[in-house]
Amino acid sequence: MEKQSDTPSTANSQTFKPIKKRQHVNRNPMANYQLETIDVKEFNMIITLPPGEDILEWYAYNVFDFHRQVSMLFSTISEFCTSENCPRMTAGSGFKYLWSDGVPTPVEMAAPAYISKLLDLIEHQLDDEAIFPSTPEKPFPSNFMTIIRNIMKRLFRVYAHFYYHHIEHFQVLQIEKYLNTSFRHFILFNKKYSLIAPAQLEPLRDLISTIE
Repeated sequence: MEKQSDTPSTANSQTFKPIKKRQHVNRNPMANYQLETIDVKEFNMIITLPPGEDILEWYAYNVFDFHRQVSMLFSTISEFCTSENCPRMTAGSGFKYLWSDGVPTPVEMAAPAYISKLLDLIEHQLDDEAIFPSTPEKPFPSNFMTIIRNIMKRLFRVYAHFYYHHIEHFQVLQIEKYLNTSFRHFILFNKKYSLIAPAQLEPLRDLISTIE
């Protein structure tokens, strides 16, 4: 399994590597990106825990949904996200993500392979009754929140790759608004419940600052 940490120091961990730059470089290409979304009203109502609902059930429900959304978005642009086009799992030239599942040291991996393994890993967790019980009689595990935070962090990496390397493809396919709406939902949910460490959000910091 991919080595993870939920503290801000994760930005310097084994699997999340900000790439050192020289002083004179192009500034963040996402800085002026305009987040145009589908007109979804009452986002606060969508992300707020319904009265009487268990908070862990609410996290589980939303993580299932975010995984589904990211999987669908990836499938739509998979013809463009290839080993040739995306030989590394990166978010622009400034951030790269390494894979450490089943290897002694973290390794670089082409983005489509990384994302596929990531989504499969999350799906395996979602299908595990010991982690996500299907009946209320079964309790969530004691480390459930750690698992939730790790899943959210991992899904963010896919969004970051989408925005830096495939936004034009979403535009050509005329589904950019669906990506933006999904990401807005994801970020607002994270802002409300503080599930992802700020350092992990650095690749899309400017874009996130525009989301309300």
